[in-house]
Amino acid sequence: MYDVFSLPEIRFPEGFLWGSATAGHQIEGDNIHSQSWHNEQQPDFYQYDPERKILAPSGKACDHYRLYREDVELIAALGHQGYRMSIEWSRIEPLEGWAEVRSPTLGVSVRC
Repeated sequence: MYDVFSLPEIRFPEGFLWGSATAGHQIEGDNIHSQSWHNEQQPDFYQYDPERKILAPSGKACDHYRLYREDVELIAALGHQGYRMSIEWSRIEPLEGWAEVRSPTLGVSVRC
């Protein structure tokens, strides 16, 4: 195990911004239009395959898509001044070549 107490003291400059970051597919849950979701629906998906990079479905994840307000409040409670987020693109473009410009997902992102 790595001994974090053996690290030299690190000082951050005045005004340094602390923040959090998330990736849409990993935290949103219910990404039913993504290629990953379609792969998860295949009968053999849950069989172990050492060649496959994805070994577990995203499923509900932590349901950030519905709980984003509470999640952002938790980030603020940590004292973070920044939040870098991404959106699972398949929520905006559920079908290839068809983007939903009025997508509720975009409204959620703007409010964050």
